[in-house]
Amino acid sequence: MSNTSSLVAETAAETTAETSARVKAALHAIQAIADAIRELREVPSGKLYAAMVGVVSLREYEYTINMLVRGGLVRKRNDLLTWVA
Repeated sequence: MSNTSSLVAETAAETTAETSARVKAALHAIQAIADAIRELREVPSGKLYAAMVGVVSLREYEYTINMLVRGGLVRKRNDLLTWVA
């Protein structure tokens, strides 16, 4: 294998590993948010996000909440999140 081919293969492997790690982290964060809402039954969204600062970005948090709402697991009224599943 040439040096270029070897470098491309190594880069692809690193990219795959990095992507895999990011996907695992995202799934872990989604699970943590869903579990917290389920266990609390109701929680103000701002309070939950404050607990998640440093774990997920605001964009990731909002995406996760919207996904849980669209999926029918959580109801959002104003700032209050309620587990409904």
